[in-house]
Amino acid sequence: MSLSIEKLLATCKRENPAKLLAYLGNDEQRQVSVKGGRKRWANTIATVEQLQGWTRVELLDKQGALLATVENTDPAGELEDLRPGRNRTWDQVERGLQIVLKAQDAYAKSREAEMRAVMAAQTEMTREVTASVKVLAQLHREQLEAVKQSEEVRLEAAMAASQNSGDWAQLIEALPTLLQLVPVARTLLSGGQGPPPVNGVNKGGKS
Repeated sequence: MSLSIEKLLATCKRENPAKLLAYLGNDEQRQVSVKGGRKRWANTIATVEQLQGWTRVELLDKQGALLATVENTDPAGELEDLRPGRNRTWDQVERGLQIVLKAQDAYAKSREAEMRAVMAAQTEMTREVTASVKVLAQLHREQLEAVKQSEEVRLEAAMAASQNSGDWAQLIEALPTLLQLVPVARTLLSGGQGPPPVNGVNKGGKS
């Protein structure tokens, strides 16, 4: 038995009302008759306890005059039901709220799954783009290395060609001197004789 019910029972025994007027959460009024007998107060209090969500009870005499008022001060958790009426309309509202909450939960879960899929796709795309950039960077480095090697080969060829041009230039410059030495070379090769006669006459005057 709650404290409010105990207080109501004690007040009824003290004031000895002829009837009770109970107020519910929606200000609805319920009259509770007090019947005679040895258990009249126990039966009366049991009737009040069956009223769902009562907020206060007025104790009245036979003429309807107010004798006392008892407020329901019990915590909400100990009250039987403070929801007004607890009728079919309230049940329909409660079921509607449950349906809305379930729909919101399902929508939130679907959005979460969708966002996970989007994030996974973005991660995979980023991974592929990164791999492609690495491949392009490697190809660029290889092209630079090939160009470098090609330039080195061209430089070596140019240096070799320049050296060969210098040798030919020296040869052409020395050509007159070499031509002057040709008769001497012939003399030496012919056994030490002098140069051949000019018009059949040697330089000594002999024919």
